[in-house]
Amino acid sequence: MKRVLQVYEPREGGVPEHVLQLSMGLKARGWAVDVAGPAGSPFMPRFDDLGVAVHRLPLERGSVAGDLKAARQLREVDRAKRFDVVHAHSSKAGALVRAAIGGGRVVYSPHCFAFNRETGLPIRVFTWAVEQALVPRTRAVVAACDWERRQGSRALRGVARRTDVIEYGVEPCDGVSPDTGLREFAGSGPLVGWCARSPRRLTAALPAGSRSSETARSRKPSTPRSPAAAWRTVPRCSHSAPAGLGHTCGRSTYSLFRRDGRPSRFRCSRR
Repeated sequence: MKRVLQVYEPREGGVPEHVLQLSMGLKARGWAVDVAGPAGSPFMPRFDDLGVAVHRLPLERGSVAGDLKAARQLREVDRAKRFDVVHAHSSKAGALVRAAIGGGRVVYSPHCFAFNRETGLPIRVFTWAVEQALVPRTRAVVAACDWERRQGSRALRGVARRTDVIEYGVEPCDGVSPDTGLREFAGSGPLVGWCARSPRRLTAALPAGSRSSETARSRKPSTPRSPAAAWRTVPRCSHSAPAGLGHTCGRSTYSLFRRDGRPSRFRCSRR
């Protein structure tokens, strides 16, 4: 029987949910699955219920001591079980797994490279340097979409030939009708549902007609830390359509209005 160790760092959100779905699929296909993640993650009981071996790691944001302990624990678990595949999810888990284990058994899913996130320049430079240094210790990189593949291939030497695109998904919800409240919220315009870090990236991914529409609306599912918010795109650029994130003129392209009334403005990027 093939053995796989899934390692993740975010306590909650899309990454552990993806690891859960992936573990369910692998287990159903005859793999022996182990999962290692933050001890305080609310997903840990769900992995216990799934019947996979669970390893609780002392992973905390900003805790170097915890990271070092987690790296040692991962090395000990791997030595004891000698996994066929070690799959690291997200930047910190990717760094710890590749530093502690590395080699031809390590698969890495960035779930958005850290140097592409909306953080300060020093942090992006540091995370880029870490990612580049760890490329030789990576057997394969799994990109969630072609955009992520292109970003990694352009920024990191040696990543292009290691990268495969595997788009994530969930089981279809056959026979489920749209929520009436959401349809009323959309009005006469299109409605987009999403789970994403940034509405800016969502808008960039929309078709040109939706980006430049006065009535295009979107709604993000509420979470305990992030209340539901609604955005309405309002073009502010004098350029002809599409008036989105694809050109630069120094003027604001649109405003995003949260439900609490606070606007967030973005720049036109036409060249």
